[in-house]
Amino acid sequence: MARSTSQKRAQKYLRGIKSAEKRVRNLEEEILLQQSRLVLNGVAGGESVSKTLHGDAFEEGFVRLYDYCSDLDTELCNYIEERDKAFHLIGKLPDDQREVLYLHYFCDMTFPDIAKRIGVSKRTVMRYHENALSNLYSKLPLDKK
Repeated sequence: MARSTSQKRAQKYLRGIKSAEKRVRNLEEEILLQQSRLVLNGVAGGESVSKTLHGDAFEEGFVRLYDYCSDLDTELCNYIEERDKAFHLIGKLPDDQREVLYLHYFCDMTFPDIAKRIGVSKRTVMRYHENALSNLYSKLPLDKK
């Protein structure tokens, strides 16, 4: 089924929110990795830094950790704000359309899995999806179009 420009833009909007979620997860993983590096180098054990690694490297590790935390804070705030807006817009759609968009874009479910879950055919789910994208587009803020 060929999608219209408006459907593609609505889909791009939803995928952008999903990408933001992935960026948040990646930053969380980087923070954990950086913390584990610092722990492995004696920071958690209370050892003297000079005995475990060069002072500049130690300081660099904490600066990097701080930068990751700062980036995470920014990304997380943006992600939460965008996700809340999307949920508000999706909430204005009919129940069947709302459920399909939520399950597909926020729960990573495939159309066959959604069909089984809500008790309709895959073709019906795809029709709900197409209609939902069209309806969502008409509700998007102008700067997202």
